[in-house]
Amino acid sequence: MHTSSVISPDLDSRQGPGGLSRTPIAATLQCHHPSHQPSALNRQPSDKKRSTVRPEPSTESHAHECLCQLPPSSDQQPVPATSTLNSIPPSRPRLEGWHTPQPQKTPLEFLCTRGLCITLHCCRPVGITMQSFLTPIGYENNSCGYCHNKAGSQSPKRKSHAPKHDLKNSLFSPPRTQCLLFGLSGFSYYASTTSLTPAFYQSLLDRGWRRSGSLLYKPDQQASCCPQYTIRLDSLAFRPSKDQRQSLNRFSKHILGDLYIKDAARLHPLSRDQAKKRNTEFDLVERVHESEKGNLSIPLEPAHNLSVTLEPDNFTEEKYALFENYQRLVHHEPPDRISKKGFKSFLCSSPLPRSKPTFGGRERRLGSYHQCYRIDGILIAVGVLDLLPQCVSAVYFMYHESVHKHGFGKIGALREIALAKEEGYKWWYAGFYIHSCVKMRYKGDYSPQYMLDPASYDWDLLDGDLKKKLDSNKYVSMSSDALGRDAADNTSSSKDTGMTGTAEELSSPNNTIVFDSDSDDLPTPNPDLILFSRGTPGILTKDQLITDIDLDYVKLRIRGQDAEACDLISWDDSSIDDPHSIKGIIAELAAAVGPELSREMIISFG
Repeated sequence: MHTSSVISPDLDSRQGPGGLSRTPIAATLQCHHPSHQPSALNRQPSDKKRSTVRPEPSTESHAHECLCQLPPSSDQQPVPATSTLNSIPPSRPRLEGWHTPQPQKTPLEFLCTRGLCITLHCCRPVGITMQSFLTPIGYENNSCGYCHNKAGSQSPKRKSHAPKHDLKNSLFSPPRTQCLLFGLSGFSYYASTTSLTPAFYQSLLDRGWRRSGSLLYKPDQQASCCPQYTIRLDSLAFRPSKDQRQSLNRFSKHILGDLYIKDAARLHPLSRDQAKKRNTEFDLVERVHESEKGNLSIPLEPAHNLSVTLEPDNFTEEKYALFENYQRLVHHEPPDRISKKGFKSFLCSSPLPRSKPTFGGRERRLGSYHQCYRIDGILIAVGVLDLLPQCVSAVYFMYHESVHKHGFGKIGALREIALAKEEGYKWWYAGFYIHSCVKMRYKGDYSPQYMLDPASYDWDLLDGDLKKKLDSNKYVSMSSDALGRDAADNTSSSKDTGMTGTAEELSSPNNTIVFDSDSDDLPTPNPDLILFSRGTPGILTKDQLITDIDLDYVKLRIRGQDAEACDLISWDDSSIDDPHSIKGIIAELAAAVGPELSREMIISFG
């Protein structure tokens, strides 16, 4: 059963990653106040854009302007069907799979401060299914938290017209902390969200997206100084390395203590077969649980009591104290870069609801959780996890500096892999892999791991050969390499592959990347291009959009009412190539999420 997902541009502003307004948008229900009748609106009819100026309210009682829905009084007539508020549009042909409920005759209008007057023909009843609410933000640049390039991937000597964001005033902290912790590095396409279904978010992960709190972003690896690649590990095939096994064994020995281990061996000795099996086989699930207090069957007291629990991702002072200790003493961040507000926003306010559906007759937890590690009742580590239908997605991991000597980063990773195996999720997503950043290469130490091809969305084994390619080239796409080698097969697929064109098109100077000879060859995308014209890996081209996505029937949500894109009065006059038009905004988002998710999503204005 598919659930709908909602993409939501904010009514008051389109927030960029840094928290500043990119383009304010105000959506209002058509009001029947006399001063707000169509004749009172100053419109300039045009075949492209309609400029609308909201008139001053005629009475103090109507000071809220058009942010309401008022029934007409006895001496007023409803707004007539005019060129601004038309009757229901004629039936249009739909691509297979694009369907929404029949419309209700409810006129709706919203005003856009870009000068567009966007009005709906009609509205449709709101469904009751679980939905995902997001806000498309657009293609933005951030300073890099890995190589500390303040311009991200942008040449420092090239003037950019892209929007600037003051990350110092963002919800979390100054630029370095936010970018380093949450991967806001270089150029990405951004969206924000207030609610996501777990299945929808897993599909986003498999198209190269990640979340940072309520911010969603899809990096442009080809334009980034430190390309970020989605990786995942098969927990069923995972075999920990010697170093990883030793880390877990040493920690278990620390928890149990020498006295407990000796007494346990004396009172309950292993048989010869059991001892041989333990020495030759390493059962990850068994080993991660063997030192937990609840799994000790021998009536002896261990040196320490260890408990590991999955808890809701709620804020507590206990968790924040741990976070503050980790940031200050492990990451060496100054106190003024650490705040409760940022901690709540990014690690305690997940858009994923928690539930326990049944898969194959077995109950499985979905949503966001904190995996809390306590020794003798004291919280010493927290893993922030998104539990999705087919994976455990690691969001963040933090621990108290007192357990740093135990290699708690490895222990946390092994516990999360064990969770994926034990509970049937299978895959463990470790977050983005940044091969160009030496400190981030540790994620590649767990195998077998697979790297998502940025262009084709195929999964390639992250083995020695692929790592050698990443050593010599920051941007690697195995599918694009294959296209370049075989000119006969250099046409991209039009069926949800996300390929951005032929090999020749990818190298065209008219696409995305330009170089400044005075800038150490740092690539700078043209800020005036619409997303699908940039040649960004994995983004649908314009032809693919037209072929695979019926933009006319992308679902909308406006002030609690459902509609479709073609219900917008200005829709037919709007240009798909204009990134500032409503059609351009919707087209960019559709190009970024792909055909399947475009069918599920609902773009919500308010």
